[in-house]
Amino acid sequence: MAGDLRQAGAIEDRLLGAIGGGMMLIAVLLLIFGGAGDTEQAVEGTPPQMRLLSPADGDTVPSPVQLHFESDAPLSVQPGGWGAAGFHIHAEVDGREAMPGPADIRRAADGSYVWSLAAVPAGERALRLLWSDGQHAPVGSGSDAPISVVIQ
Repeated sequence: MAGDLRQAGAIEDRLLGAIGGGMMLIAVLLLIFGGAGDTEQAVEGTPPQMRLLSPADGDTVPSPVQLHFESDAPLSVQPGGWGAAGFHIHAEVDGREAMPGPADIRRAADGSYVWSLAAVPAGERALRLLWSDGQHAPVGSGSDAPISVVIQ
């Protein structure tokens, strides 16, 4: 009888070990091959229209640069940055992209937005606002063409 109990215990131990090993294998596979994270989901559709109100092409502005803009959809802080409809905002200065932090953008009384863009070197700069998708790749629609400004 004691041998039967030991044999049953050994079978239970092996079964529990196999189940545990299987669960670990599944966890590793999900870690390696799992889907995109919340901030990296593909975005479908077109972004809302976004327009840069100021500065205007050819303006001379002080640093930090105040980008005054509006969007056809309300903006909010999302996991991927400030955005709307799954898209988020980037600024491009001389081909280099920047993302706003949570405190960098504020909503103005008229419903538009102001982004204080720090660390832009003095001189003539190509500047634009653009939408990016969940992988931070620029989206070709929804924003204005680049402008040229002089930063003091």
